[in-house]
Amino acid sequence: MRRAAICLAFFCACVAGPVAPKKPARLLAGLLHLSETARLRLDKDVEPARQCIPLLAGLLAEIRPLVAAERGPRAMEILADFLFEQKGYTREVVDDDLQFMLLPWVLEHRRGSCLGLAGVFLVMARELGIEAQGVLVPGHFFLRSEGESGHVNFELLRRGERMPDEWYLEKWQVPQANPDYMRKLSDSEVLAVLRFNLANAFRKEKRWGAASDLYEQAIAGLEGMARAHANLGLIYQMLGELRRSERAYLRAAELHPGLEGLEENLRVLKLRAPPRQDEEQQHE
Repeated sequence: MRRAAICLAFFCACVAGPVAPKKPARLLAGLLHLSETARLRLDKDVEPARQCIPLLAGLLAEIRPLVAAERGPRAMEILADFLFEQKGYTREVVDDDLQFMLLPWVLEHRRGSCLGLAGVFLVMARELGIEAQGVLVPGHFFLRSEGESGHVNFELLRRGERMPDEWYLEKWQVPQANPDYMRKLSDSEVLAVLRFNLANAFRKEKRWGAASDLYEQAIAGLEGMARAHANLGLIYQMLGELRRSERAYLRAAELHPGLEGLEENLRVLKLRAPPRQDEEQQHE
């Protein structure tokens, strides 16, 4: 975290104009810390966190006079035009490598996943005073800004196009029972989504301890992530912690009925698990 703090101090010195005191610092420092974790512990080919600071400062210096006094959806449109049309940022929808979600890499290469692009937008929005938050649906992430006539959704995989709620509900099959989908997330909750993706990268390398720690941190920050519960359950199952695995699977099923692969995992788990204590008592 020390590097992130140094980077943040340099960032504040580089950016002209007033800097909001807390929210940008928390979000930016968190994104940089997660990036450094991926670079150092997963050996990801991503630029050191400090390298993104001059890039951010330069982007903000250019966009600030364009945004001027705009603060709502119109300001988000200006920011989207600036990044996608003028600066050539583009989406990545084929390669699911973690690097496309990491702020320094996305800034350097101008290419990112929905979550990676959202990180750039949110950090810049915080510095510019633009009202914008992240929104989560199963397997996807987009941005939302409040306007005089209601909220506006911005789809970053379509170059910031405005999209109605109904489009997300249908396309991403959003379960109505989950309280954490289709709502605005705090910056700490956005970081929880990043921790979930970082946990997935550790899980792919079979580093169960690091993965389970990050899944638990992600769930603590955003309890409604059904896939985090399901993946944590899978790790517990691999480690033979069958009771904990079952609890995690069942919570995932509550949050997202019909989640792909979950029913099969539960079936396999029940084949391995001994009867519950209360079930044994019933048969005595």
